[in-house]
Amino acid sequence: DDGRVLIGEDTGKHESNMVWLWGQNIEPEIEDGEGGEGSGTGDGNETITVNHVVLVDTPPHPEWEWNYSYQVEVSDLQMNVSYIAVILIKQIGDDEWGGLDWWWDDIEGDGDQYDFTFSLQRGCYFINASFYESGDLNSDVENATVLAGTDLDFVVGTGTCVDGVYSDEVPQGDSGPQDGADDDDAGGLPGFGVILSITAALGAALIATRRE
Repeated sequence: DDGRVLIGEDTGKHESNMVWLWGQNIEPEIEDGEGGEGSGTGDGNETITVNHVVLVDTPPHPEWEWNYSYQVEVSDLQMNVSYIAVILIKQIGDDEWGGLDWWWDDIEGDGDQYDFTFSLQRGCYFINASFYESGDLNSDVENATVLAGTDLDFVVGTGTCVDGVYSDEVPQGDSGPQDGADDDDAGGLPGFGVILSITAALGAALIATRRE
């Protein structure tokens, strides 16, 4: 959810395991609050964006884990404010798996970008990036105010996702002969008409010789 921080634990190999992306910025409800000691206060105009989630390399076998990379960017930051971004990846429809999460806590200024490579098995996933004041998040993780947030759905693998369900691409089979085609029609073979003409000419010559 936009107003909560879900800190998952990487449970290892997830067993349900270009990229075209879709998503929209979430406009969280901004609450009044003060940053921690040594920190300013964000004004709620900060933005965080997932620029892309892209394939890094394809595994030798599709059932193995795939390597992808994401890039997150922050902008419209306030002076003298210390920020933290929390990035979370979860599988769509899987509430049991805690997901993968990262804390980006070395944000230095406007336009900073964070790149990270991760590995997952094939499936339908989403990435959530949430933006906080450092003092606010460190003092009360569960109730910290979300200054900005965004969600983005993406697919791991070469298949497609419909309503959160992953399906592999099915190769198109041989369509077979066109309607009305005859596989045994020798007349369609290249050069066959020439052979028939030669055979007919030889037959006619043989008959004429015998008559003589």
